[in-house]
Amino acid sequence: MKKRTTLLLICIIACNYTPIFSTEIPSGVIEYIESVEESKIDGEEIVELLNELEENPLDINNSSEEELLQIPDLTEMDVNNILLHRKRYGKFQTLYELKHLPNFTQEKIFKIVPYLTLSNDKDEKPLQTLLKENNHQLNTLYQRNFPQKKGYKRIKEKEPYYLGDPNKYYFKYRFNASNTFYFGYSGEKDAGEVFWNKQSKVFDFHSFYFQVNQYKVIKTLCLGDYKVNFGQGLIIGTGSLFGKSSNTVHPNNQKPGINRYTSLNENNYFRGIGATIKIKKWDYSLFFSRKKRDANLSHSGITSFRTDGMHRSKNEISKTRNIHETIIGGNVKYRNDLFDVGSTFLYTQFSDSLMPTEQLYLKHRLRETDWHLNVGVHYKLILGRILIYGETALDRNGGVATLNAATFTPSSRIAFMLLHRSYQAKYQSLYGNGFSENSNIENEKGLYLGCKLLPFKRITVSAYTDLYRFPWAKYGIDRSSWGKDFLVHLQHNTSNHINMQVRYKKKIKSEEDENKQTLRYQIKGEWNKISLQTQLEGNQFSKEKIKSYGWIVAQDLQLKELLKKLSINIRYAYFKTDNYNNRLYLYEKDVTSSFSMPLHYGEGHRIGINIAYKIRKQLQLSLNGNSFIYTDDRETCGSNYEESIGDKTYQIKCCIKWKID
Repeated sequence: MKKRTTLLLICIIACNYTPIFSTEIPSGVIEYIESVEESKIDGEEIVELLNELEENPLDINNSSEEELLQIPDLTEMDVNNILLHRKRYGKFQTLYELKHLPNFTQEKIFKIVPYLTLSNDKDEKPLQTLLKENNHQLNTLYQRNFPQKKGYKRIKEKEPYYLGDPNKYYFKYRFNASNTFYFGYSGEKDAGEVFWNKQSKVFDFHSFYFQVNQYKVIKTLCLGDYKVNFGQGLIIGTGSLFGKSSNTVHPNNQKPGINRYTSLNENNYFRGIGATIKIKKWDYSLFFSRKKRDANLSHSGITSFRTDGMHRSKNEISKTRNIHETIIGGNVKYRNDLFDVGSTFLYTQFSDSLMPTEQLYLKHRLRETDWHLNVGVHYKLILGRILIYGETALDRNGGVATLNAATFTPSSRIAFMLLHRSYQAKYQSLYGNGFSENSNIENEKGLYLGCKLLPFKRITVSAYTDLYRFPWAKYGIDRSSWGKDFLVHLQHNTSNHINMQVRYKKKIKSEEDENKQTLRYQIKGEWNKISLQTQLEGNQFSKEKIKSYGWIVAQDLQLKELLKKLSINIRYAYFKTDNYNNRLYLYEKDVTSSFSMPLHYGEGHRIGINIAYKIRKQLQLSLNGNSFIYTDDRETCGSNYEESIGDKTYQIKCCIKWKID
């Protein structure tokens, strides 16, 4: 009875909770981004998604599978259980009913209810009513780094290398009507880019979207900028992918379908029109995109694409949006209560031929052609507590990529996963983003085994092992190679206020007997308006029997909703690394809708403060100041044109968020 009462209170509180300050990002997401240098997750996209879900919760009685999968802690099997419950027993009367669904523990319900709401409307709302229930949101950000970097200075009477000023800023406008109609615009200028010229008017990058969701036969309609995910991402996956982390039994989670693009990342999105029409149990999707891209060109064609989005110097500007890319793609999917099956195609055309450089590891890359085609099939089957899914894809070169996986959840206290992938070296996918050790879906075979156990109350043990092989040469290695990863993660909620985590990870690579192992300990306590978190992490890197070490200790103090208007987060960290191989990434609080994962390398201190102040009910000001103070006798920070004089760097940010209901 006590447990039921507690759970009911959690649901009631969560349903009436409106966040004022920065969103808490799931620890599994943070951990994955920290551990992957070229992350497949756009941190800013995740922050904005969670902010939007908190401010505009999804209706559990009317949301689609694709919408519910936006919630990070919900798996495909969880969503299927929600949909089956709605079909068998009708609409949810209270969120408390989630307790009766398989695998919905009290901890999981506590995590997801802030993103859910409840509606018992029997009739479909008319268009006029949907449009009236709306809100507008404006976000602006200003950022500046100190001291001044080399690229902004005159050297021997020469003009500065960077043509613009060192200020970075962006503007975002968002409109949401009943989670059915969306409109948004984003504009950004990076540090060093020109404020106003022929190519750039105020902002260097502009993005906009209009989206319709779940309206009559229209499942999704997107105009402007959007992202697309189908299957397991072997053909197309432009959204964020949660890879190997402490979330060991659900590492390949992308929101399926066509969805608006809200990030300021200047790559990995489509621009045009995309739609999904639902007719009974069939979904028909079709999309078209045409946009300009940055590329490095030679006399014979495109040698590579530029993805940093920087247009600061004459050299960078000469490579700005200098080719056209045209894409036509589609997907058809059949879904019932137990399984779904679908097929995807993607055709890509460039305004010039692809001509990568002559290097061994690039032998199988697309060459002497200006077009490419991928086709494939994907499936998902649910048999009780077993979920089986996969995708097989083929490209115009005749290359094949396949991924197949199964999860088994005999109870809410234990789960297992087995995943096998095989990507031929000659298979090429320009927009693929599936589960892999490589950054591309190519030249890899692997077997992943994960498990999650709750052996005792308040204790969770997660582990995985991943064995993989690269049959062909890869960057830096002119032969086949192999590797293996191991992770063990222990989480102990010692009380309602204290959470402790220990994580050990080891990565071994065959080349030159290289391996790296990392150990992290984290303890977090929350009491009313005070939160304390301590993190300690150390790593060892060895190559050719030479070992190096790195470690960091970080302390966070958070004071929440002081005088109901003010929230303060303070971070202090001390770090020391022997070399770049021991570098450390550590997530830290940032201003609203921003994501910060600074690199710690060398020896020194990291100090930061983040302040959020609620000026009025709908108006919030966020300020962030941080600094690196190095103690390793360096005379400069950074390199090349990003170099600055001295052993200290500073950064300030200011963000204003205004929401109008």
